[in-house]
Amino acid sequence: MPKDWPHEEEAIEIVNWVLNYDYPSRDTVTDTIWFAKETNTLTSCLVSFFSLQGLTADVNPATVREGERVTLTCDTTCTLSDHPTIVWFRDGHSVHNTEFLASIQDAGSYQCAARGQDHLSSDSVFLDIQYAPRNTLVSVSPSGPVVEGSSVNLTCSSHANPGVDNYTWFKKDGTDISQTGPGEVLRLTSLTSSDSGQYFCEARNKEGAHNSTVLSLILQETNTVQIAVYISSAAAVFMVIILIVFVWMW
Repeated sequence: MPKDWPHEEEAIEIVNWVLNYDYPSRDTVTDTIWFAKETNTLTSCLVSFFSLQGLTADVNPATVREGERVTLTCDTTCTLSDHPTIVWFRDGHSVHNTEFLASIQDAGSYQCAARGQDHLSSDSVFLDIQYAPRNTLVSVSPSGPVVEGSSVNLTCSSHANPGVDNYTWFKKDGTDISQTGPGEVLRLTSLTSSDSGQYFCEARNKEGAHNSTVLSLILQETNTVQIAVYISSAAAVFMVIILIVFVWMW
C-alpha cells in the first residue's frame, strides 16, 4: 500500500472521494464501486475496499482421511511482478509446507497471500480431516463400591471425525466375550453376582472402529460393605483416642 494512503481503520473517517460521470438517460445507476490500483508488488491487481480481488486458495482434497496427501495451491487473476513469494496461513498461523500427509492437527481454515501483503489474503478454505475413533474410554457412575441390588451407568466416550455412529458394549468372562447392548450408555440395574465381570465398548464410524480398555465391575455383598464401614469407623475413633492421650501426656 503506498505510504500516502490512509490506514484502513481511518479510511471512512478521513477520505472523501466524489465521482462524477455521465450515463444515458434511459439507464439507472444502482451501485457505485470504488477501486484503487496497487502499484507495489501486485502491479495490476485491483483493491476494492482494501481486499485483494482474484486471489483464490485451493486445498486439494478439501476432505481427506488421515495420512492422505494434501496439496495447497494459490491462484490469482492478477499479474504479479517480481515473482512474489506466496505464503500460507492456517487459522492465522504460518504454514511452511504446501504439500503434506494429513494429520489431525492440520485441520482448519487456510488462506494464502503474497509475502508482504498479508493483509490482502484470499478467502479461507477449510480442510476437513476424517479419522476412525480413538482414545475410547469407559467411565462408571456413581463412583464407589458397587453392591448387589444397586444400579450403575457405564458410559463410552471417544474422539472421531465424523462422530461415532454406533457404540456397542461387550462383557468378558474369562475367554468368553458376549455382546451386552448398544448405545453410548449401558445401564445396569438391580445388580446381582452374575453382573460381575469385565466390560468394554466399541466405538465405530465410517472410517473404522476402536475398543476401549476393560473396566472390571466387582460387586460387593451388602454385609461386606457394612463390616468395612464399621472397621473404618472403629479405626477413626481409636486414632482420636490416641491423639487425646498424647496431648494430655504432653
